[in-house]
Amino acid sequence: MGQKILLAEDEMGIAEVVSDYLIRDQYQVVLASDGLEALQKFDQTIDLVLLDINLPKLSGWEVCQEMRRVSKVPIIVLTARQPSQDELRGFELGADDYIRKPFDPKVLIARIARFLTRNQDQRIIESGDIRLDTGSFSLYKGQEKLELTAIQIDILEVLIGNQGSVISRQSLIDQAYRGDQFADIFDRTIDAHIKNIRKVLGDDSKHPRYIETIRGKGYRWVKPDD
Repeated sequence: MGQKILLAEDEMGIAEVVSDYLIRDQYQVVLASDGLEALQKFDQTIDLVLLDINLPKLSGWEVCQEMRRVSKVPIIVLTARQPSQDELRGFELGADDYIRKPFDPKVLIARIARFLTRNQDQRIIESGDIRLDTGSFSLYKGQEKLELTAIQIDILEVLIGNQGSVISRQSLIDQAYRGDQFADIFDRTIDAHIKNIRKVLGDDSKHPRYIETIRGKGYRWVKPDD
């Protein structure tokens, strides 16, 4: 059986079309038509979540936040909204990606595959007391295991892999999103992810130990001996 995807979508026409494409590509599909049902059907067997924002009973934002309390499974938000603070809010709550309606189901399938095939490039990166396992999406600070989303792990991989060098926001987009030509990513998206990563690391942006902001340029991972 294929990997399991939870599709939380209350518009049945969209749910049926997306579900058909997913099944055709050998994915298992679990359907939920409202926020409460999405949480009820979410368990450790789910490999990825497609989450509509405008769900009845519980909004997509609330569902995302609750899922992130217990899991770092990739979450792709489906939204009819234009780029705005709402989408940044999604990233702050732990979403990995978003795609706007109306969308081409083939594009959505490609975006899903990008997340579900990442662990094929497993490697371990270390810098000072930080250890990153890109295959299992695991992050350790000393002996403490920290929780980041899949895309945040990818951003951190780029920064640590180029430690000491300034990485522009556009370069982070290109590398972390792996050249995805369909990714609707902008500078503020990267800033939101960096803010979350700093929070998890316990890093102070004014006196950074790990991630330094280079005004007008981008971000730099601070070498342990800097």
